[in-house]
Amino acid sequence: MLKLVSYGVIASAIAFIICLLALMFFYAAQPSPPGPPQQQATEESTIAQDHREAERSFWEKVTTDPVATFTLLLVIFTGVLSLVGVFQLWLLLRGETVAEKTADAAKESADVANKTLTASQRPWIFPDVSVGSDLSINDDGAKVTFEYVLKNSGNTPALAVEVYPKLFAFQFGKISGDPPNLTVNVPQTNAAAELAKFCAALTESSEMLAKANVSKGDPIFPGRELRGALNITMPKAEIDAAREQSGPDILSPVLLFCVTYRTPFDNKSHRTGLVFTLVKREPSAAGGLRPFTADDKLIPRELLELHPFPFHSGEAD
Repeated sequence: MLKLVSYGVIASAIAFIICLLALMFFYAAQPSPPGPPQQQATEESTIAQDHREAERSFWEKVTTDPVATFTLLLVIFTGVLSLVGVFQLWLLLRGETVAEKTADAAKESADVANKTLTASQRPWIFPDVSVGSDLSINDDGAKVTFEYVLKNSGNTPALAVEVYPKLFAFQFGKISGDPPNLTVNVPQTNAAAELAKFCAALTESSEMLAKANVSKGDPIFPGRELRGALNITMPKAEIDAAREQSGPDILSPVLLFCVTYRTPFDNKSHRTGLVFTLVKREPSAAGGLRPFTADDKLIPRELLELHPFPFHSGEAD
């Protein structure tokens, strides 16, 4: 708004100066009006004087005609006032810009401070997951139990805490054709992308329930824990597909473990997601660990281990 006003003032000042200059030139160029009829000699003298006035230069008229001199001084004074007005408007615009930048910086600083305060006071849930039973692999698929301990390391209670696991077989992928004309028939599993998609859908569902005032899950107070166990199965068809792609007929189960919860401040849901690979402990194997083969039917609990997935083991919000 202030810029529009400034443009209007500048345009008005320029128009005023142009009008004054035009008036001054017009007045200086006008011949003196003829007087009443007099003698012929008087008329000729008047006409000659008018011609002499018309032939005089601008500066001669300004220096000899008091009215023209006054008009010129008025134009100069008005021009100076216009320049002063334009300068003052520039100062106002500059002050407005500085004020806007200052206000934006203050708002940004306040937002950062608010986020910092929220992050320092909000709940933070971290799950500690372990194998809770033997792993059974048969014609019905695979079945295993996982135990968990959820810890709230934040400063406020975590509300509507829910746990969601997902066990699936790592797909090694299948490629056909000869280089460079290769066709990807089955893409290799991207565990990081699977975890992000899995947790994002659960977080969105939690927020929808919060907006609908639907209460689910358990609260965990600061410094407290919540323990539990979950039985998970994996379909036989998925196991067979993974073994077919692996070449040596191996199975490498992947566990996605996502925890969703809310804060007491708003309906925004937060999450902690972890991704593990389930392996078998075997001293004769490289590194003492190996995936599962077709001969593995019932693996005791003490030989099972959960390891963070290589390169990407989790996320938190």
